[in-house]
Amino acid sequence: MRTTLTAWLACVAVMAIQCTCLLSPSDALVNNPSAEDVTSIQQTLALFPVAVDLKQFHLLDAVFSPDATANFSGRSVTVGASAIKLYLSKLASGVISQHNLGTLYVNMTGPHSAAAYNWLHGTFFGTGNATGQSFSNFGYYKDDLVRRHGRWYIQNRVLVNFGRYGNESLIAASLDG
Repeated sequence: MRTTLTAWLACVAVMAIQCTCLLSPSDALVNNPSAEDVTSIQQTLALFPVAVDLKQFHLLDAVFSPDATANFSGRSVTVGASAIKLYLSKLASGVISQHNLGTLYVNMTGPHSAAAYNWLHGTFFGTGNATGQSFSNFGYYKDDLVRRHGRWYIQNRVLVNFGRYGNESLIAASLDG
């Protein structure tokens, strides 16, 4: 228990340091999203964990624009909604996942564009021979969104990790297989 608490506290300390550099003071001054835009963006972002955790990957068509890009690993960028769906389906294939989204900050960058910062805690639970093992990551999604045909879509997503805990090979094995 003490090791888990120590690891959690270390993640919180790193998050506090990294978060201080997220936004410039001018971001807060130009940001004036309508309640309708914030709600619509929030619904788009909330559909992501529903699709991934319930393994309903067809729902991602309402999350990512067809020409979207995503970087979930910090190493490579996935281009196109179809490729993102394939990547995520492979990632989730050998695990049970639970994504908890928290604080959401939306900054309107234009009449049909926005940036969103959405804090997350994702946990992946092993199945089969890996039952009882887990891997958690703590961080935020940095999303650039576009409004097309009256809907908001993620155009670019970057996962920024503050900390990781547990057996990361649970998800790496899914991608390698």
